[in-house]
Amino acid sequence: MARTSLKYLSRQIEAEKSLKHLGTVSVSLDALSFPQSGGNISSELRCALIDEYTNEKKPDDGEFYYKIRELQGRFGTKNLYFEMRWWARLASSSESTNKKERLQQLYNHPQFAPAFDSFQNIPALQLLLHCLEDMRNFYDHVFEKKESAMRRLTREDVEAIQLSAPGASAEDADRLRGRIKGGMIFKAFTDQERESIWINLCEATKDCLTPSLFGFFENLKYLQGPSDCMKLIVRPRRRETIQSALEEVFSEPLPPAVGCPVQTSNASFKIAHPCVSDQLDIMYRQLWLFALREYRDMPKQSKRKLAGVKEGEVDSTVLFSFASVAEGFGFRTEQTQELRRRNPDQEMILRFLRTIRKPDQYNFESLDDSVAQVIHVISKAEPLPQHGVMELDVDNVAVALPTRCGVLNDLDQRRDKSSMFLHKLHKPIALQGTSLTSFFIQRSIYFSFFGKTINIDISNLQEFPESHPWNQFPLAQRQPLRSLEVDHTNDPDCLQPMAVTEASNVMSNWEERCQKAEENAHAAENRLLNLAKEEEETNLRLNRLKEQEEKLSERTRELEQLQHSLDEGIRANRLADSNAINAEAAEQREVSELAENETSLQNRLNELTRRENDKISSLERLEEEKKRLQAALKDLDYSVGSLRTQEQDLKSQTEQSTKNEDQNLAKASHEEAQKQSDITSILHWCAMKVSIAAAKLLWRRLLVRGGHGDGVEVVSEVAVPGQASQTGQCEGLTPQSG
Repeated sequence: MARTSLKYLSRQIEAEKSLKHLGTVSVSLDALSFPQSGGNISSELRCALIDEYTNEKKPDDGEFYYKIRELQGRFGTKNLYFEMRWWARLASSSESTNKKERLQQLYNHPQFAPAFDSFQNIPALQLLLHCLEDMRNFYDHVFEKKESAMRRLTREDVEAIQLSAPGASAEDADRLRGRIKGGMIFKAFTDQERESIWINLCEATKDCLTPSLFGFFENLKYLQGPSDCMKLIVRPRRRETIQSALEEVFSEPLPPAVGCPVQTSNASFKIAHPCVSDQLDIMYRQLWLFALREYRDMPKQSKRKLAGVKEGEVDSTVLFSFASVAEGFGFRTEQTQELRRRNPDQEMILRFLRTIRKPDQYNFESLDDSVAQVIHVISKAEPLPQHGVMELDVDNVAVALPTRCGVLNDLDQRRDKSSMFLHKLHKPIALQGTSLTSFFIQRSIYFSFFGKTINIDISNLQEFPESHPWNQFPLAQRQPLRSLEVDHTNDPDCLQPMAVTEASNVMSNWEERCQKAEENAHAAENRLLNLAKEEEETNLRLNRLKEQEEKLSERTRELEQLQHSLDEGIRANRLADSNAINAEAAEQREVSELAENETSLQNRLNELTRRENDKISSLERLEEEKKRLQAALKDLDYSVGSLRTQEQDLKSQTEQSTKNEDQNLAKASHEEAQKQSDITSILHWCAMKVSIAAAKLLWRRLLVRGGHGDGVEVVSEVAVPGQASQTGQCEGLTPQSG
């Protein structure tokens, strides 16, 4: 059975490959039936077949991440063999050779990898994850921390809203509002839920883009250049990040009362007063911002020179300023010291002197002294306010189609360069209008990597007092333009020969430039004469072209008139044809209507016939029911007669029983009266006996009080009444015996 299914599936794949372009094949797993038990195919072979035949479309980065993580045992059963297959598939399918390396770095990171793994409970985001905790917080806010709602989120929904900002851009809001409320996005949700999601999404994107895994990997490219610049001032060890390496070399922070510097432009700084624990974060952010602004002037130099690849030149002044600012912020490393020892002014002056006076043709008496003299002269120069800075009100500048992720184009980078400072990034941003600006996008990327919270009051930055320790740093640290820390002398005797030599060099240079200017002027005159001749010829050609244009215009008008007449004829013919067609169509409609009427009448007749038959059958059923009811009525009359007879019998029986009961009651009453009379006579007899006993007792007491008889008789008489009373009582109990 398995072999048959595989053969059928192979034929289906070949058929689809022959029909579809680009060689994409999509085969449903329903076509591949596997025996569940008793078969000869193993689970590993089944997994391999599914991986190979399910979809030959190239997986995206998110699918590679989740599949490899699953095979590593994070989200499922560990399988080293299939993990290695997916690694090989990533290496063979990716156009860039460093995708595999970047993914390995992501897995090995102690914070990024767990952050990615925390999204495995959201199936739709398994392919579109974000490594930062802000992304989880973003989707928690949009879906109000409802896990059940996030499980219904599909990958298509995430792709539709990623890198958008409907809360800041009217264009994005117009594009997404109808699709969300119409159910094209968030199809698994009700109208009320979509309305709530839309409100939360607009609120969450007022100052940032909607995050996604695609945007994260593209933004890694945005940080690649600045990251290379950061490695020029610090070299992390193996399994060490740039941040941890800078934390190790960070000097002791300044007390909160003293404050720390905040760079506000290329040549100005102000002071803030954060707590000691926050100074490292503020300095670290400012170093990255310097690299983001100037990384194009500090490109990474390849160790191997590739044929046909021209690398950008490193601006030594910018590199020197970067090292000076890093040391000023408290990050002093061997790399910064090495960069600051290479004085850019000295190198440029030395290169200039060797260029205008070839070493094989001229000889300076003292090259070092000459360099020192020139440095002494340029050290007197003062920078102009905002010199070399293109200050733009970026909040009000409309940028056409800026890239929303990845590396910015040169124009956007130069435009936003003056705004990539701490105090401008963390201040409230103005409304964006119709579309997003490139600064809004850069600000969103910055927040996604470094966070929105910064523990300083941006609106209350102060100027540096003279006693602040920052003023003790060299000029290059406070104002990254030049470093002038060179040994020089102010001896006039030493300056005079150098001044004469420099003056002669300048004069010869000006003579050469004047000669070249004269030659350029003659060449320009010749070009002007040639241009005048070309102009005359051009005018003649223009006149001829005008004449030809007039002729063509007349011919065009004639053709238009002819076309108009033809159009009128064609229109008339079409009108006649349309009238005939309309008449025929009208007749056809009439025939159709008559046929429909006939059909409806026949249907009505059939309906009436059916109703008549139904009525006849109903009458027959009613007649049968009538007969049945009459028979039932007769039965009821017989039953009523029998019931009346029974009723009379019951009445007679009831009367007889009543008479018997009355006789019994009279007899019982007589017996009760007899008993009452007996009880009354007994009571009278008892009362008489008691009266006699009482009279005897009274008589005896009277005799005792009268003193008759002897004392012995009196005592005996006194004791006798008790016995007599007892005897009387006993006699009273048997009155019939007395």
